[in-house]
Amino acid sequence: MMQETDKIIVNLKTEEENDYLIFNFDNPIKLNLNTCSNDDLKQVFCEVLKMIIEGNKKEFKLDIAQDYTKELFKDVFNEYIRIINEEINKIKYE
Repeated sequence: MMQETDKIIVNLKTEEENDYLIFNFDNPIKLNLNTCSNDDLKQVFCEVLKMIIEGNKKEFKLDIAQDYTKELFKDVFNEYIRIINEEINKIKYE
C-alpha cells in the first residue's frame, strides 16, 4: 500500500503592506519577504531537514491569496516551491 503524501500549505499574501510567505509547519514560520533575514530562512530549512530525518513524507503546496497582485512574487515562489519539492524527493529516495 502506497503512503499518501501530506501537504504543508505555504501561504503567499500581503498583510499591512508587507509580503509574507507562511510555512504552516506544526509551529508556523512567517517570512516577511520585504525584510527577510538569513536566520528566518535557516528556520525553514531546519524544519525541512527535521521532516526528512523523521522520514515524514510531506510536500509543500503554495496557496496564493486571491487578492495578491504581485505577479513576479507569484512566479518566483511557484518555482521555489516546485524546486523544494523536487529536492526533498531526491534526498528522500536516493
